[in-house]
Amino acid sequence: MKSGKFWAWVVFAIGTAYFFIPLLATFEFSMRMRRGVHSFDAYQVVLGDPRFQATFLYSVVAAICTIILGVLIVVPAAYWIR
Repeated sequence: MKSGKFWAWVVFAIGTAYFFIPLLATFEFSMRMRRGVHSFDAYQVVLGDPRFQATFLYSVVAAICTIILGVLIVVPAAYWIR
């Protein structure tokens, strides 16, 4: 049984690395707007763009409306089934 626990941890470690290494690499790449220098300049440029702000606000409003609509459908349906 100890061998099973070992292999479970090995699979867990491989799965964790499989998901987190690309995320860390993407973040590290995004920090290098200028060659050889790590900074948040790219984030300042993107977050300061009015088109990005408008699009992001639209996405947030759409997400909130979707959540509200989902709750308005699911909660009465759950009570109706019960």
